[in-house]
Amino acid sequence: IYPLGLKEIFKCRVNCLFCHIIRYVNLYCEYTMQLWTKTLIGIALGAFVGVFFSKEAILLQPIGDMFLRLISCLIIPLVFASIVNGVTSVTSCQLRRIGLYTLLLYLFTTIFAIFLGYLLPTLCPIGTSLSLDGLIPTQSPAITKTVDLTNVLVSLVPNNLFKALYEQNLIQIMILSLAFGIGLNLCPKQGTLMKDWVQSLSTIMQKLALLLMSFSPIAVFALMAASISTMGV
Repeated sequence: IYPLGLKEIFKCRVNCLFCHIIRYVNLYCEYTMQLWTKTLIGIALGAFVGVFFSKEAILLQPIGDMFLRLISCLIIPLVFASIVNGVTSVTSCQLRRIGLYTLLLYLFTTIFAIFLGYLLPTLCPIGTSLSLDGLIPTQSPAITKTVDLTNVLVSLVPNNLFKALYEQNLIQIMILSLAFGIGLNLCPKQGTLMKDWVQSLSTIMQKLALLLMSFSPIAVFALMAASISTMGV
């Protein structure tokens, strides 16, 4: 009887510990201070610790590395679920309209960027009086490979789903997600279960991303402290 009672006590203690952890996490996430304010405070504190406690600050590097790994782990399912959920939540007419607006916005921003690239150097000739003697090599390196627009466009389309996921090729994954969402719209009855699953996955990934970003000040603090301790100010 005694070992069973001890086991129950141990389980109760563990459950209480998890309850306290969850409560503290909720309090941290619901704190009134804005996230950008916490991030700035984390940067300032990380710089202070990296300068004055350089030997100890290097021990904080694993915290920042784990945060970056978690972000990298969430990107692919978050992008896939968000795009598929967005495509399946609109009608075909709305999807064509959104695609047209996106294309027009892309063309407008590209033309505007080219215009600024030509205008700003003309109005503000920064660096004309700067001497670069000795910095520029006398012979320019030979160009061994030219960029072909056709190959660039072809490379946007993946030839293997698992290869695109393994390499984390975001452009190819976005195109796959768009095609998958269009395919679900073409199968309204058969794709109902998949739509519900994708919607649930999108909600879960968004909640996880928000939870992860709430700990970004701590990760920024650790990365800043470790970076300054190794590279200096």
